[in-house]
Amino acid sequence: MQDNIAVIDIGSNTIKLLVANRVEPSGQVGIVFRKTVETRIGKGISAHQPVLSPDSILRATDTVASLVHATEPFEPSTIRIVATSAARDAANGSDLAAAILKKTGLSLEILSGAREGELIGGAIQLDPHITARDFYVFDLGGGSLECLRFSKRRLEQVVSLPLGCVRLAEKLLADPAAVFTPEDEERIGREIHEVIEASGFTFSLPADSISIGTGGTLTTALDIIAGQRSLNLDQMPPYLGRAELRRLLGEVAGLDLADRLQVPRLSAGRADVLPTALATFLQLATLTNKEGLHHSSFNLRYGLAAEMLDLTPIEAS
Repeated sequence: MQDNIAVIDIGSNTIKLLVANRVEPSGQVGIVFRKTVETRIGKGISAHQPVLSPDSILRATDTVASLVHATEPFEPSTIRIVATSAARDAANGSDLAAAILKKTGLSLEILSGAREGELIGGAIQLDPHITARDFYVFDLGGGSLECLRFSKRRLEQVVSLPLGCVRLAEKLLADPAAVFTPEDEERIGREIHEVIEASGFTFSLPADSISIGTGGTLTTALDIIAGQRSLNLDQMPPYLGRAELRRLLGEVAGLDLADRLQVPRLSAGRADVLPTALATFLQLATLTNKEGLHHSSFNLRYGLAAEMLDLTPIEAS
């Protein structure tokens, strides 16, 4: 029996658990157990100096403790807990670390944006469905957007930008619970373009390169579309074209939050930011001049698991 390891990823919008092991002889990440809990600890992340509220720290700590408990049947040899934008940007991220240590006896690693991007890149290279040699990766979270550029399957550039969907919705929408207007999409598109341009991230890959998206937005979008086709999520091809993204944005943009909450397979914790997130991916497709985005579920958790299991990326053919 292979030894199991566990990763808990504390994001701005969700806290996710992955229990995994090494699959032999392929040397891939074997998924043993997964769970996601919507917590939205990153509320207020768009402030000049964000602070994690006492309630957010309590919710996050209790959620982490419950996820640690959920690993017990799988007897992981190691449990690794990390946090991303919400904790690293907050003035009191160390308070969250102290609370988790007191509650669980486990240390919290607060990842830098660059480190987060590198781990996501490592995960993508383990995805057997991603065979392209040249590709962009966009990992959209609640607080940040990680942008990566791979040439010949080697990571050439990674930037972490304050363009998460919760952050953008708080900053640029008068009311995220209201109908999402064309003017809202224009403001979001302009912000994304300006921040990426200022970051120095370059769109320089060959025309036959692809764009890859990771994060809960594309998973949710695919699941909603699957439901409309009377399919399960795993029956959907891992790709979303611009036309499908545009159609789905059109459907949810015209709804206020109360009506969005009635959309099948759209969770309450994502309903307020879904239009912002879809608009973000549409803008990224425009900036990369691609007709759509390939979806990968090999995100930060898988990169951490791969590192813990000492796995190596798939070689380019």
